[in-house]
Amino acid sequence: MLVGDFMDALGGYNEAELERTKVLAGLIRKSTALLWNTQIVPEERLEAERLWPLPWDKTEINEAAPVPDDVKIEIDRSHENILNKM
Repeated sequence: MLVGDFMDALGGYNEAELERTKVLAGLIRKSTALLWNTQIVPEERLEAERLWPLPWDKTEINEAAPVPDDVKIEIDRSHENILNKM
């Protein structure tokens, strides 16, 4: 087996294990939420995702802040200076 083939197989195995872990963690989280919610008053019940958030539940999109025009002009000048020195 070539090294590249081994790395591809290892990557596929890791992806499969991550999916299996997600399923098991989802079952455990749902079971925990069910047991938790039976012990407290109905007004304080929580959804499973809120009670126990998992790393792959987050879907935040970080947008870059807009760059002001004067900063863009200064960056262009510094790039031109670097290119002119070559």
